[in-house]
Amino acid sequence: MIVNKYVRAITLTGSEAAGMQVASIAGRELKKTVLELGGSDPYIVLEDANIDTCVRVSAEARMINTGQSCIAAKRFIVVESLAEEFAEKQAEIMKQMVVGESPG
Repeated sequence: MIVNKYVRAITLTGSEAAGMQVASIAGRELKKTVLELGGSDPYIVLEDANIDTCVRVSAEARMINTGQSCIAAKRFIVVESLAEEFAEKQAEIMKQMVVGESPG
């Protein structure tokens, strides 16, 4: 598909291995290319964290661009001693969010 004369640019979200294959062909064909490769970094909450700040920031990080961003937080790793409190507070914040355009 990349070598087709009607294809002018290539975008791939995927693994590094897939990215290398696409970039190799796209480079030979001189096609514009955007690659988003690799996994998601975790949002980590440790024992000494300010739980309220972590919950607020993690909710914002998850919902950036309504969650449709490659940099939106997707994996939360929370120490066991804070996990239940974090989950409850996170759920409360998410329940308060409004879907759709922001007012004003």
